[in-house]
Amino acid sequence: MKYLAITIAGAVSLGSYESGAMYELLDAIAQHNANPQTKQSGDYVKVDVITGASAGGMTGAILAQSLLFQSKDFVGPYDNPLYNIWVLKVDIRNLVDYDGQDVAEGGDNPPDLSLLSSAYIAQLAQQTLKATDNTGLIPVRGGAHAAVDPSRGIYLGLALTNINGLDFSKSLASGDPFVFTDFSDRMLRKLGVTDTAPAPWDEIADAAVASGSFPFAFHTRELLRSKADYCGEKNIQWPGADPYPFDYTDGGVLQNQPLGMARDLVAKIEDSLQNPETRAYFLVSPNPLISSQDESYTEESTTIGALLLRLISIYMGQAVFQDWLAAERVNDQIVEFRRRVSQLAHAILRGKVDEASLKGLMEAWLNPVVVPGTSRQDLSKSRQQVRRRYQAEIAQLSGMGDSTVDAFVDIVVTLESAARLTDRELMTIYGVICKSCDTAGAGLWAFVGFLDQKFRKHDYDLGRTKMQGLLTSKDFQMGPLGPLRFTPVPIDPLDPSLKGLKLEDIPKDDVNVLRSGLQQRVRHIVKYELASHPMLKAIAAGLISGLLGIAIEWEFDRDVQGTS
Repeated sequence: MKYLAITIAGAVSLGSYESGAMYELLDAIAQHNANPQTKQSGDYVKVDVITGASAGGMTGAILAQSLLFQSKDFVGPYDNPLYNIWVLKVDIRNLVDYDGQDVAEGGDNPPDLSLLSSAYIAQLAQQTLKATDNTGLIPVRGGAHAAVDPSRGIYLGLALTNINGLDFSKSLASGDPFVFTDFSDRMLRKLGVTDTAPAPWDEIADAAVASGSFPFAFHTRELLRSKADYCGEKNIQWPGADPYPFDYTDGGVLQNQPLGMARDLVAKIEDSLQNPETRAYFLVSPNPLISSQDESYTEESTTIGALLLRLISIYMGQAVFQDWLAAERVNDQIVEFRRRVSQLAHAILRGKVDEASLKGLMEAWLNPVVVPGTSRQDLSKSRQQVRRRYQAEIAQLSGMGDSTVDAFVDIVVTLESAARLTDRELMTIYGVICKSCDTAGAGLWAFVGFLDQKFRKHDYDLGRTKMQGLLTSKDFQMGPLGPLRFTPVPIDPLDPSLKGLKLEDIPKDDVNVLRSGLQQRVRHIVKYELASHPMLKAIAAGLISGLLGIAIEWEFDRDVQGTS
């Protein structure tokens, strides 16, 4: 059996790109797992971990439920849960159709909470993740998808940004407390093929909507969080009652590509394994891995305004790539560490390190445990992990006696603890990445895709194309997940006029829908804020609405793809 952990990045309207890529991957896995040769060899491929941020969090939640219960919904590339949401339903016409009810009742009032309709996004969650059948349970249509291992289910992780923050404390050497506030949050859930009770999915749906609440476009979301969700955290300062309400915004603000979260969930799985298994990670993202270096900034030319814009760019760059870079750094550490362990094993075999020396080190370091505060149960688990990771070296040393092997294992356990690599495995990461200039919807911070269904359809097919290219490549077929036995399904031809769509080429009808909707919303915001000044509010609402219309017209007359 081979397993996949999938991370779906924040993407705004380019969730359509990610949906196309995910459909293609799932279709290939379904074909592979049904292949007679696969059934004979047993090298099935299964998805057991899904993490996501922002649009990727919403996609990940929908995907998890569909894979666990609704395999029959995957009718084809242009009729499946992801296509139907991201291409057919999330459209600007719906996003500027504001609900008149109060936020507490699921509506869009007061208007100063968001520029677009948060109520519509909540309605989509109600229609998908929260929908129940006539028995009051999550609908089961066809049962688990071929990509699911029923004995394992799916571990789901959603990135969140906690607006309130959560405090942690640590005592300094002087005895004074050091308190720091963490705003990066997550919701982690283990889901099985029988978990059709609605309550957990209501919670996941609300968290997915919170994860996708792009700042200013959609309002923040309040979630009740239990202290048990943070039981693995040390020195947490819980603020009050349990559960406690926190306010959340877009999960991609601080962790746009939650690969680290996927790695943590994989570690939970591997703790229970007796033998190693083939594992790979997929990062699906429309954000290009390109340089954002800019040498034009100098001491003489960096004005206050230029610095502000650059700092925003720097922040966005760090949020997008920090998890990817962290994963690669850990990979480099693991490769070097394992090289050193192999050298130690060879030194023992050649007699350069005798058994007495090994036992001396073992006794010095392991009396009674590896690190202060580590239990004997943790020590036993660490020993099992080392024996699993270094089977080849241990097999070589087995002829020298059990005591030598035991000493070798305990020394490696100690060194892993010191290097903070105890729960870290080497990550094979496949990136399904594209350039902004290949998409239709990357403009205006990737909101352009919402303006027209054909833009989203183009990006969906682009995602399919990128995933097909990866899965059929020689390197992938010869890699740890290969050979993947499948026949690629034909993809509708990409419209070349939509590649790198320029703002000036967007149909005026689409721009008018956006302009009219935002002008209406801005008028409502101004009138709400100036409710106690009746004469001023009418003048201000008209003036600001007019200026907004001019700004939108100017923006969509530009010969650029837009900010992406």
